[in-house]
Amino acid sequence: MESVTVGVFTKWRTMLIVSAGVGVGTLAGFAMVVWGIPLLWLLVPLYFVILVFTVISSELFSGIAWDAGGATTASITVPVVLAIGAGLGGSIGVAESFGILALASGAPILGVLIAGLSVSRRSSRSSVRQP
Repeated sequence: MESVTVGVFTKWRTMLIVSAGVGVGTLAGFAMVVWGIPLLWLLVPLYFVILVFTVISSELFSGIAWDAGGATTASITVPVVLAIGAGLGGSIGVAESFGILALASGAPILGVLIAGLSVSRRSSRSSVRQP
């Protein structure tokens, strides 16, 4: 990835953004279950913002972002998040806890898109300022 983005997105930066996104999305999912927030109230705005940022981002960063979201649904995240969500939902008497995974996958996409837009904006500003 570092060679594709010319060192802008290092392995460390990408891991940090994606893991923070998974954490924030999972936390939002747990809050949804605990406080009885309807899933659509969180999911629709999240994926609407993701759609808008995907359209205005470069194809490179959009691809990286959506790949990062797909990577969060790997063989470790899905069983762990679903098991914790099912246990949490069962302990408080809520049957619907599968939205946690959708939020845990969407937040890293948004994080990478925001970082990509930030990097693109910074690089375009610095190229304009140099004679």
